[in-house]
This record gives sequence, structure tokens and C-alpha cells, in this order.
Amino acid sequence: MEKIINCSYDKDADELNIYLGKPRFSILSEIGEEIYVKLSPRTKEIIGFTILHFEKRSLAKGKGEVFSIPLQADFKFTRNSKKLALAAI
Repeated sequence: MEKIINCSYDKDADELNIYLGKPRFSILSEIGEEIYVKLSPRTKEIIGFTILHFEKRSLAKGKGEVFSIPLQADFKFTRNSKKLALAAI
């Protein structure tokens, strides 16, 4: 089942939330230092992620450097992205 990735950032809390599909109620489980996976309470399916201190974390690495998130993903274009996919060929 395809899911669109939706994101929101709360600057006051310095918290990045990533949702696989529409945002919905979840339980959190820590998978890294202040990095949480959002799980469906009923099915335990992964429905998103929360990264605390996102701006602070990215600035601490320095300009142009990256930090890792302990996740593995398989990304594909959605049906709605055909124009983008064709333009990239």
C-alpha cells in the first residue's frame, strides 16, 4: 500500500515529525538517541517518526555534514509523480 510521506516541524519544541500517510494517534518507541518510531497502538505498524532537537542536532554536525537515523526504507515514485519520473529520465 502506497503512503505519502508528510512532515511537520515544531520550531518551539525543535521537533521534526514524519508521518507515513495521514497523521494519527500513535505510541512512541525510542530507536536512537531521542529518535522515536511512531507505532499504531492496535497493529504496531510503523506509521511515522519523531526526531527531537532536530535543528540543534543538524547544526551540531556543521554545515554540509549529515547525521544518520537508524532506519532502512524502500522508496518508490507514486502514481502521481509520473511527470517527475519521466522528466528525470
